[in-house]
Amino acid sequence: MQNCFEARERRGSVCQSAGLRAGAARAALAIMEAKVEKDLKNKINRRVNCEAANYLKSLDAALDQVEAINRLERDGRLDKLPESLRETARLRRENPELSLVELAKLSGGTLSRSGLNYRLKKIMDFEKKDYNNEQ
Repeated sequence: MQNCFEARERRGSVCQSAGLRAGAARAALAIMEAKVEKDLKNKINRRVNCEAANYLKSLDAALDQVEAINRLERDGRLDKLPESLRETARLRRENPELSLVELAKLSGGTLSRSGLNYRLKKIMDFEKKDYNNEQ
């Protein structure tokens, strides 16, 4: 600092120019920091929005499945399903809030997520097929 003070007395413009450069560097760093912070917030928001949308989509699918299972039972058609599909229907109806992965774990490890999904699609197809034939 003392050297700068001495230089200012001798050559004021040199210190002033160095100070401006230092200030500009700080300002540039502040701008870059704000940009990085904004990018990070945007990435977090996108991820949260994506996860929320996926959760809502899964929940909507689960509710559709429960409604189809309830219609099958109400119409007396649930008993026509094979035992494996009836068990899957029971699991879904008792746990509509669970994801397929969580539901597969409840099956005692006998089903994978994709196997459970396949069975639920079969139940939905059975309900739609019979529903369309009745109308």
